[in-house]
Amino acid sequence: MAGNRKNLIFMKNNNNVISLVRFLTHFMILCSVFLFVFCSPTKRGSKIPKNKEKYTEQKSKEQKEKEQEAIDELKERHRDNQDKATRKRMKKREREMKRKRKGKRLPFWKRWFRK
Repeated sequence: MAGNRKNLIFMKNNNNVISLVRFLTHFMILCSVFLFVFCSPTKRGSKIPKNKEKYTEQKSKEQKEKEQEAIDELKERHRDNQDKATRKRMKKREREMKRKRKGKRLPFWKRWFRK
């Protein structure tokens, strides 16, 4: 009977070791799968098209449009904050600058009767 008991105790210890080894192997497999799936260098399902130049051009164009809209909004807000006489002066100067950018001179009557 005593020899039989020793074998049962040895088998319990052996089962614990086997279960521990199984647990560690399963744990290592799960860790490696997790690392492979979630730490891969490529992004799956990314919305970047194959033609990257076209994509970057489109993004830069959208960004410029947003910046221009913001600038226009600020200019409009600034214009609204001014009184009527100042807005009139600003409008007059803006028209003059547009004309100068095109390379046109002021009309003769404005040049002759300038203050």
